[in-house]
Amino acid sequence: MMKRFLVIFFIFALLFRVHGEELLNPKFVFLFIGDGMGATHAVMTQAHLQQQDTFAKVDFLEFPVQLPTATRAADKSITDSAAGASAIACGVKSNKGALGVDSEGKSVESIAEHAKKKKRKIGMISSTNLNNPTIAAFCSHTDQKRANYLLGMDLINAGFDFLAGGVFLNYISTDKRNLYDFAEENGYTILRNLRQINELNITEGEKILATVPRRMEYNRHPRYGNVTLAELVQYGIDFLMNEDGFLIVVEGGLIGINSHANQTNAVIGEMMEFCNAVNVAYEFVKRYPQNSLIIVTGDQEIGDLQTMDNRNFYWKSYGSTAKNVTSYISGANQEYFIPKDQEKIDNTDIGKKLKEMIQ
Repeated sequence: MMKRFLVIFFIFALLFRVHGEELLNPKFVFLFIGDGMGATHAVMTQAHLQQQDTFAKVDFLEFPVQLPTATRAADKSITDSAAGASAIACGVKSNKGALGVDSEGKSVESIAEHAKKKKRKIGMISSTNLNNPTIAAFCSHTDQKRANYLLGMDLINAGFDFLAGGVFLNYISTDKRNLYDFAEENGYTILRNLRQINELNITEGEKILATVPRRMEYNRHPRYGNVTLAELVQYGIDFLMNEDGFLIVVEGGLIGINSHANQTNAVIGEMMEFCNAVNVAYEFVKRYPQNSLIIVTGDQEIGDLQTMDNRNFYWKSYGSTAKNVTSYISGANQEYFIPKDQEKIDNTDIGKKLKEMIQ
């Protein structure tokens, strides 16, 4: 309780200090990536909610800026998680399977690496295993598919301040080196459940690696951890708050896995977990709209989800598609993302514009 009070006090002190100034660039940026999430995924989730409550809604469907967003990879019309996330993270097109590089394999700085140089605190959160391609796009740089263990090494070496989500996949290498031991050697405090998170006395300069025993499935068994994505976002906000600002990247990583299997109920469940996490950040942005920004987008569309009337839905594919996703934006300088001469944006525009805004 005391920690939460101090965070709230700090926010008001910060806002008082900047009151009356024109904030050209948001200090506090949230980027949510729904893995495999097309526009119809969100509409289907809202339709499900409204079966129980007519007035229920997916809040980001009402964000003031909503832009169709192209997702193709550099070498293919249909992208994958690696190239799709790299476009968002770095602002360039990558070939399928590549991470954090351009189409010629040249390393490109991600918005997270850029923000870190600008003294922002960085948080990376995922509902699936943390060492996955979507998260890796913000810290790995390779034109080859990379093993999960090496993706975890890249993430730890990046030195981001707050890492949270599902357990590291394949976290022991062939030479028996453990990623968690490596993280601890690099200054991370390791947490495995919400109780440990809430009881920890965080001091300035510490870094956190918080994971549940498996992944954060919407219907997970308690033995795998009772932490929700929304709780991790709130904890990330509290932990990362500082006068220089932060960038928090959140992946709804299990939406795409269930879309590949056309598991409608599971997709809705994962979407609801994702929406709850978005709402935590959105409440922050609504309180402090002059210096915070939230973007919700997808790395690709999976399943070719269809509807004729926004009430009945059906799948046409088990794979990734070339369909546009939608980017939903609210907060400081939201209009900066609106193109002047066309009706849609490319996913690289997100990374490009965020780099320009984070100064």
